[in-house]
Amino acid sequence: MRIALVSDTYTPQVNGVTTVLERIVSVLRTAEHAVALVAPAYGSDDGPPRENELRVASVPFPPYPAIRISIPRFHTVQRFLDGFEPDLVHVATEGPLGFVGRRFALERGVPLVTSAHTDFPQYCRYYGAPSLQPLAWRFLAWFHRPAELTHVPGGAMQRALTERGVRHV
Repeated sequence: MRIALVSDTYTPQVNGVTTVLERIVSVLRTAEHAVALVAPAYGSDDGPPRENELRVASVPFPPYPAIRISIPRFHTVQRFLDGFEPDLVHVATEGPLGFVGRRFALERGVPLVTSAHTDFPQYCRYYGAPSLQPLAWRFLAWFHRPAELTHVPGGAMQRALTERGVRHV
């Protein structure tokens, strides 16, 4: 298969999502699938360009400068993915790049798989904005609902998304 993986975080960033994504890419390539990656650019830390990899400009997120916010240009990502001709698009994050990957898959009729790694509604409560939790849940449900499969880290997220109308979690 030809699998496009789109994420708002990737190496050299170190976090749970990048750890999972590195493993996915490794397993897919070992199984001889073609993998294209769309991820943020981190500058000189990115290392040399790799085959089938598009790094997108990003800027530091003001409250947490180690986290980068991508500034994707839809047509640049679209041309890259069109050139790769994916059989499937796996969107691993719900940020700007994830949104572009989701849009690409839906517009092209390419099967969409998503991952819900982060409990953003819980973050709302933790950071003192519990009134935003319903909005966060509505966004997550909207984002993942068109996916043919949504990967989650455990049963709580699976139940929460299923209760909100997301199928195949």
